[in-house]
Amino acid sequence: MTATSRSTPWPSSFTALLLLVLLLASTRVGAIYENQAGVKDWHHKWIGRPRFSLFHDNDDQTHLFAATELGVIASLNTTSGDIAWRHILNEPVYVLTAKGGNLLSLSGSTARLWEASTGFLVWERATSPNKVVPGTAFFADNGNVLTLTAGSTVQKLSGKKGTVLWKVQLDSPVAFQNLVLTTTGKLYAVGLARPTLHVVELDPATGATVSTHQVSADVSEILVLDLYVIWTDGEKLTIHLLGTGYGSDTPLQ
Repeated sequence: MTATSRSTPWPSSFTALLLLVLLLASTRVGAIYENQAGVKDWHHKWIGRPRFSLFHDNDDQTHLFAATELGVIASLNTTSGDIAWRHILNEPVYVLTAKGGNLLSLSGSTARLWEASTGFLVWERATSPNKVVPGTAFFADNGNVLTLTAGSTVQKLSGKKGTVLWKVQLDSPVAFQNLVLTTTGKLYAVGLARPTLHVVELDPATGATVSTHQVSADVSEILVLDLYVIWTDGEKLTIHLLGTGYGSDTPLQ
């Protein structure tokens, strides 16, 4: 009697074993601990701690625009909390303001105009090589932009293309901190160098200097509100009318 041998179907067994190993490996890789659920299995987008925020002036307050300490500007959906768009600028943001369908930002030494609804960059313009001194910027007539940077450089930029319409260097040893276009249409640069307040009036159309004057103000901080500069020395409140040598003092006690 001749014995016949049966061969073991090892290829099929090997295939099954291989599939089992792969299945276990994939399960191990994808698994998380219970206390990690909702923490490590999600990808989060952050913007940082807000420095200032605003609603769009033509919006129904469904979106909030913010600039943060991390140098991020973003549009946030106020209903869902989702980030509609964001841009990481990696430099301090000094100004974020809105007009029409646009946002204006000033960060470092660069002014940028954004489309508010999409975050699309319309234009950007380097305003000064000095990134240390905080500047200011705002919308002027016809959507054009006025900027003060490096404490002495004033520019008027085209709101459509960001081209320079005029640019002036203020001839003064003081670093100017404020630029204001009043409700009467006058443009002033205001700087404080104790014990003196320095004021320069500029022609908004050309940037030419109209007048300059100085006022005694032995203080460390001032507040500029439209036509007025306000400060206190701890004993009295002083209100100075821009463009003049006039002011009024009110005792605090």
